[in-house]
Amino acid sequence: MWVVADIYEAELSQIRVGMAATLTLTAFPGRSFQGRVHFLEPVLDPKTRTAKVRITFANPSGELRPELFGDVLLKSALRKGLLVPSDAVLDAGLRKVVFVEESGNRFTPREVKVGVAAGAMVEILSGLEKGEKVASGAAFLLDSESRLRSAAAPGK
Repeated sequence: MWVVADIYEAELSQIRVGMAATLTLTAFPGRSFQGRVHFLEPVLDPKTRTAKVRITFANPSGELRPELFGDVLLKSALRKGLLVPSDAVLDAGLRKVVFVEESGNRFTPREVKVGVAAGAMVEILSGLEKGEKVASGAAFLLDSESRLRSAAAPGK
């Protein structure tokens, strides 16, 4: 049985033919079905920014039927990386910024390059080192204060 799932543009680089997939369906609570990615559409839907991925599942008992709705979990290889809460990263248009804690509970803005977002976390590719503390949650308040100080600085 083929199952077609939508994959967001930002996640496409992690999807490979042959990777493991788990299907859960509302029709079968508490059960899951194991399959493999069979084909990845080469074209994105311009409205949803997703691509279709076709996943093959064994269906010897005929339980899986067309038009059932469910969730697919694709299992990619783990990799090491630096993660921060997604609300710690401010999108400043052309750049992404985090506020890094300096001495004395002072925070300074620092530009970072981000990678993949996973739930409430985002990968930091550069601009931050392991062990550095970043502000999250109320970072927008720090950003506002920083902008106010910058605007009020002499010579502006």
